[in-house]
Order: sequence, then structure tokens, then C-alpha cells
Amino acid sequence: MTEVASNRLNYMDKKARSVSSRHSRNIIAPSGASNAAPGGVTRIDLAGNQQNTFMDFSNSYLRMTVSNASTTKSITLESLWGLIDTLEILADGQTVSSIRQYGAAVHQYLRTEAGEDWHVQFGKGTAGVDQTIAAGTSRTVCAPLPLNCLFSSNKYIPMMGKSTLSIRITWAASSKAYIAQTVTSDTTVPVVTYFPIDFIASYIRLSSEAAQMVASATGNRFELICEDVRCAEGVHDTQNAANLQVSCGFSMSSLNRVSFSFYPTLQDAEKASLRNQGCGALKNFALAVNGEEYPRKRIEISSTNISEALSEVGIAHQSLANFNHGSTITPTKYYTVAPTGAIASNANNDGNFVGMIDTEAMAPHGGDSLYSGLSTLGSVVQLVADCSPDGSTGGTSDSVLVFAQYTVALTLDLNGTQSWVVSI
Repeated sequence: MTEVASNRLNYMDKKARSVSSRHSRNIIAPSGASNAAPGGVTRIDLAGNQQNTFMDFSNSYLRMTVSNASTTKSITLESLWGLIDTLEILADGQTVSSIRQYGAAVHQYLRTEAGEDWHVQFGKGTAGVDQTIAAGTSRTVCAPLPLNCLFSSNKYIPMMGKSTLSIRITWAASSKAYIAQTVTSDTTVPVVTYFPIDFIASYIRLSSEAAQMVASATGNRFELICEDVRCAEGVHDTQNAANLQVSCGFSMSSLNRVSFSFYPTLQDAEKASLRNQGCGALKNFALAVNGEEYPRKRIEISSTNISEALSEVGIAHQSLANFNHGSTITPTKYYTVAPTGAIASNANNDGNFVGMIDTEAMAPHGGDSLYSGLSTLGSVVQLVADCSPDGSTGGTSDSVLVFAQYTVALTLDLNGTQSWVVSI
């Protein structure tokens, strides 16, 4: 074929004629009460049977107003996500996704993926990151709901089936949800409420012509290959335990990566809970599957060798050679054995540790490529490590939160049951 000297003269190179679609911004109130408080539950239903309609979940977000009824104490949010203890996605009552310790999972992700500028500017203005709410005042915060399977899908979510998709939020207890200012004369916990709460859903409705084209291309069967997250929990005596062994219970066909942190102040009302991440006095760590360790040679870490563990974080997030990649990990805070989590005079005494283990055989990949993670179906999965305790008396009981990111398939067959089917 004859080449054209300039693309501007190549009249055969043109876009196909487009078909019409319409975008709408729907405000969806919770089913039942539109107010909540720490420890409560909120459910938001996303109705099915919407003809030719798809949801853009990654461009949808939760909106809520946080009110502090205390007359003396201010509170500081770690973020909107920090207010959430468990996030569930349901399809007609069937659990599609359930992420316990959701606020901690998101903050581990933000620690390694979002830079300081995002935290102090956009993140503070939208999701309430480090946002202070004075006594007797309120603040509206908005944020998408990342990490669940609907958010991670690179396709729009079809809403034409019979299934009603639901978002069920269990709110964290007040001791974990936010940081309460210390006031010597007032030992009461501030009364905090969430009202109103709603979900801003982004919908795309296709014209009949466009919908017929999609139906013809898919056979009216929609399969979404997504990533989801599960949590395992343990306890670790940082001062006295010479090793760590957390039973995870991760049983999935494609485990992609594991992340974990130690939390010495997870339930402390006056200190940072989610962003205070200690290192557990680790010497090395790995993931054991039926006794076989991944990687075969454990990842080593110490106060003089944080670079190996950080490099593995970069590999797990596919950012090792991305020199524009953002994070809020501070080297001097990464290997912190006993961070206090105290917030005073703008000096945050928090730890920055996040450990990660990549278990994907082939990365990067995208779209609907073959699963490439590690199969742990029916296996005994444990996070294992050697530690360097200092032998202090009394001991500490740090919470250990381990998160698995894995591949899941969601299928909606409009020629069959018209209900979502989940395959892990």
C-alpha cells in the first residue's frame, strides 16, 4: 500500500462512525436510614433491570457528612476509608466481595501508590485525609471505593440483569475510625454521626443501536476478570517473639500478591490507627504454601537494609522502574519497631512499614489475559518470618493485617439466569 507523507493527507485513516450514548449522575440514598454512626451498618442498593445501562464504578463515589457533636474535642480523620471496617459487595444477597479491615487495606495501598502531594492536597480535599473537624462542626467528604472487584474491572458493569448489586458498609468503631483530640478535663469519646450518606453513581446508557452491537459482540454474556482483596489477621509480640507465623486461609486459583503491616495502635482512640504501621522487628519474611516458601530465599530486612523489602514492594506494584511513581514511605520511618502513633504539634510519630510479596508468574499483564498468579486452592497458606526481638519485659501485642490481592471472574449471562456468578 502506498504510504502518505503526512497523516493529515491520509483520508483512509479515520475513526469509525460513533453511536450515541448518554451519561447520567445518579444520587442513590441508602436502603433504610440515611444516617449512621461508628459501629453501624449502611446498605446501598444498585437496581438491576436497567435497559441498555452500564455502571462506571471507578468513577462513582460515596458522599457523606461527618458531624462532631462534642463541645470540647476536635477529631482528625485518617480518611473516609478509615471510617469503614468492612466493605461488602452483594448480588441478590450472595457475597461477591468482602474486605474486612477495609480502611487498613486502602491505607496500605495509598502508602505505596499515592504521593505526598496527593495526600495533602487532593486527598485531603476529597476523601478527608488528615482532615480535622472541630468540636461542634461537620465536614462533607467524598471518595470512590477502591480495591473491590467492581472497582478493579476495566470494563463497565452491565446493569441489565435481574440482580440487584448492593454495597454494604460496616462502620469502624470510634476507637479506630478517627483520632480524638486529648482534652485533660474531658475523658468522654466525641459523639460522631454520619448524615447524610449517599452514593453518586456514574451510569452510561447506550442507544438501541449501540446496545445491539454490544449484545452481538458478547452473545449477551458478560464476563469481567477483576481483582479483589481478602484479609487475614494475627497478633505478634514484637518485643519477645523470635518468629512470626500467621495462618491466612487464602484459597484461590490466582493469588497475585500479598501485603502486610503491624499495627501497635489499631484500637487507640487518641492515636493514629491505620497509618501507624510498625515493622514487627522482622529479619526476613516469605509466604509459605503447603510448606513451600515464596520466594524460595526469604526477603531480608533490617534497620540497615530496607532497600530489599522496598524493592519487592516496587515489584509487587509493577513500579520498580517507574521513576515518577508516588508513595508516602519515609525511609527513616520504614523500619520502626515500636511507633507510638501519637499526633502532636504536627509531628506524626507513625511507622511507614508495608511488606509485599509478589506471586504473579507473568507480569505485567492486562485486560482479560490468562490468570498468572499462584494457585492456593485447598492449600495451607501462612505468612512466615524470623524476628529480632529486644527481649523487653511486658511485651506488646501488635495486630498483624495480611491482605491478599487475587483474580476473580464475575459472569452475567442475560440468556440464562440473568444473575451474577462468581468464580475465584
